[in-house]
Amino acid sequence: SIRARYPNANPEFGFGSNLEANKWLPPKVPAQPAKEIKPLEPFRNTTYSFQRYQLGIGGTCENFDPPAGYWCGNETEGGGAFTYRVPSGMVATRQVLPHQPYKNPVGAVLQVWRPAHWASWMFEVGSYDASTGTFVFSKGGFQGARGSDTGGNF
Repeated sequence: SIRARYPNANPEFGFGSNLEANKWLPPKVPAQPAKEIKPLEPFRNTTYSFQRYQLGIGGTCENFDPPAGYWCGNETEGGGAFTYRVPSGMVATRQVLPHQPYKNPVGAVLQVWRPAHWASWMFEVGSYDASTGTFVFSKGGFQGARGSDTGGNF
């Protein structure tokens, strides 16, 4: 089955939304890894990107199990590369979501483009403040790897 969605769209034909949040809440995890591993070998000299392996541990990766990954390091490479991070929530007033206030959106899933539409993230709503239109995410944002402090369209 297909979850209820706003605005309504046919998922066979794409994302279907160009809504813009009024504000994005900052990431909850630290901006830097607690530790980095950058071995000198192996070295790929056949390309200008991804020549060396790196591993960021903890910090920005603390919400993963195990808390480590390439995108959690400080020297990620490739088009639009950033150290992994995602916003912790968003504010969307009634001008953006006119059917507010919602009775209980906890557990709802928001699909959010990463800025520049490189990939999209899925976030679960953990709490909601109807007076401000603030949605705080309880988990999600694991897709796409490349981070940003803000989201794009949702």
